Amino acid sequence: GTGPYRLETWKRKWKIIMTRNEEFREEHYPCQGEPGDSALGLLRDCGEPVPFIDHVHYRFIEEQYATWMLFLSGQLDAGGIPRETFEEVITVDKELSDTWRERQISLKRYALPVVFWIVFNMEDPVLRSSVSLRRAICLGYDVESQIEVLYNGRGRRAVNIVPSSFKGHAEAGPGLYYRYDLDAARAMLDTARGELDAAGLLEDGEVPQLKIDMVGGAGEANAARYADFMRQQFAKLGVRLKVVFNDWPTLQRKVHNKQVQMYTMGWHADYPDAENFLQLYYSGNIDKGTNNANYVNPVFDSLYEAVRVMQDSPERTAVYARMINIVSDECPVLLLHEPESYLLIYDWLLNVKPHPVGYGFTKYHKLNTGMRARSGGRT
Repeated sequence: GTGPYRLETWKRKWKIIMTRNEEFREEHYPCQGEPGDSALGLLRDCGEPVPFIDHVHYRFIEEQYATWMLFLSGQLDAGGIPRETFEEVITVDKELSDTWRERQISLKRYALPVVFWIVFNMEDPVLRSSVSLRRAICLGYDVESQIEVLYNGRGRRAVNIVPSSFKGHAEAGPGLYYRYDLDAARAMLDTARGELDAAGLLEDGEVPQLKIDMVGGAGEANAARYADFMRQQFAKLGVRLKVVFNDWPTLQRKVHNKQVQMYTMGWHADYPDAENFLQLYYSGNIDKGTNNANYVNPVFDSLYEAVRVMQDSPERTAVYARMINIVSDECPVLLLHEPESYLLIYDWLLNVKPHPVGYGFTKYHKLNTGMRARSGGRT
């Protein structure tokens, strides 16, 4: 009850309406920012009381195409770009085309502190018994093609478990197995067969079929496309893959109960520090459900226990890098990509500056309702 807005309406899977809180404390629009903010007009309301908008409407729209059509008709002030229309809107230089600029639309493009991955359950007998199998899968998966084919190039390959903007990432460098090299992957798979043979886990002399769980349904276009791409990647390596579709609660339950062999997921930073990602591999967090790869490494654990009480320093960053490299060597996850977000905004919505971790910035947003009405937008 102390924030700039209070909840007025909440209708499940339909809409949320927030209304200005008349009892909100006196707070003003900032007068300082990053270099370039003034030129972008982001400091034009310096010192003015916030919030500026009386009512904020959030709509639940399940279909991406429907969201896109509502944005085009001016019924939404901001929106993303569907995969199918991306090339019509964005140039080869990843900028907004002139046609769309003429429609009083601007583009906000920003990297997200997120890493998507395929998790290997390290308690699964097959995956646990062969580090070479995990390395082979990482080497044989064409992540760059996935970014282009499935996401229109909106992102960059993840080369270690920490986002590229965080301390420790550059110091650790790319993981040896987080690159696409099909020849090296096939050679590594030969080694994996030997490891699995020694554990008595081969089936007719071959790697047994692997199973991956993901969110989505077979009838959903994006999920089906993703599943087909994964099958193709594993098939090139000579490994059979079964894809199991789940809704989100079911996948969470199966992961928590360790009922998955592999699954697709990712992590969005809660705060801008590498520890937020390193905690995912600390064995003490297995029972807490945070380390859901069920990864155990005593050396990593001892370093984590030391580093989590260290102050920010070059020494701590060096330990971060060492920990990242331990995980990169053992490959408890197949790293996929760090996404890049493309947000389209009508020029009548002002003071929008996306923040990858922070929240609560709606109070700074401002609407030019006259421009919106003249342009045929929602009134």
